[in-house]
Amino acid sequence: MNHVNARSYLLDLLLDPLKGCNGLSSYRDELICRIDSMSEHYVQERLEYLVRSHYPGT
Repeated sequence: MNHVNARSYLLDLLLDPLKGCNGLSSYRDELICRIDSMSEHYVQERLEYLVRSHYPGT
C-alpha cells in the first residue's frame, strides 16, 4: 500500500465511528493535518494497530 492510500485508509478508520457527529468537519481538517505530518513508518504502525483492533483474529 503506498503512502497516500495508507494515510487515507487511516483517516477513514479514525473517522468512521464519528460520522454524523457535530463538528466533524473541523475535526477532520485537523486530523488530516496531523496525519500528513506523521512519518510513513508511524502511519503504518497506527494503521496496523487499528486494523488489528477492528478485525481481531485476522
